[in-house]
Amino acid sequence: MASSTCENAECICVDTALVAVSPAESCEPRSKSGQGFGGLSKVFVARHCSSKTLVVVKQTMLMFKMRAVGQFKVMKCKCCDLSAIQTSFLSTVSFVTRHEVWNILPLMQIGSCADMLKSSFPEGMSEILIAAILWEILQGLDYLHKMSIIHRAIKGSHILIAADGTVCLSGLRKSIMLPQDGDKLKRAHHFPSHAVSVLPWMAPEILQQDLQGYDFKSDIYSVGITAIQLARGTVPYIGMPPTKVLLEKLKGSTPKLCDSLVMVM
Repeated sequence: MASSTCENAECICVDTALVAVSPAESCEPRSKSGQGFGGLSKVFVARHCSSKTLVVVKQTMLMFKMRAVGQFKVMKCKCCDLSAIQTSFLSTVSFVTRHEVWNILPLMQIGSCADMLKSSFPEGMSEILIAAILWEILQGLDYLHKMSIIHRAIKGSHILIAADGTVCLSGLRKSIMLPQDGDKLKRAHHFPSHAVSVLPWMAPEILQQDLQGYDFKSDIYSVGITAIQLARGTVPYIGMPPTKVLLEKLKGSTPKLCDSLVMVM
């Protein structure tokens, strides 16, 4: 299940019992498990030498071809945006060594909720399990919103679960931070470049691209769509062309819990 962790390298953890890895201590690489950030990063499963705990190490080279400069600027901006988060909920440890940036994360052995649906819950999860998962995710979201951060990419594959039941919310590089100038009415107007990949979960106010913009409530919409995904085992709007999904959302259609493929007008 390491691939799910590798794919979503930034995690907000809602359990303080996660292992902490010191940058001063070395990790022994065990196996390469994937790539990240558009191929700029290599991801390994490693063993933390002192604690013998398996972790995920993401190595990003700082020297690369000029065509990757734009991607690096995006990564740099996201690192700056998220550097203000100082909490036990943040599971990533980051440091620079030679010409590389290292991100060390806990290994989420179970994988993502999307993995769980595919392997164990094809007809959907129980209400109790969904409630337990979403309760922890909402704690992470509450913290992000208090930090003026809109996640913008909540979905089943961005909810990771460890063997001990720890739940992490990943996908932070798709988030956006609102200006913190004391104005409580600040709203975002930036249209995310990753919109197509999260279209079924994305709130209509983000897709409208109007002067009103969007705020933290857009994440709550995504949580609702994710809840339906977990309950039914399928993603609402699955199989529909992106343009039709867009039109349905802008018309105000919403998925029903009893049948995630039928919209209520």
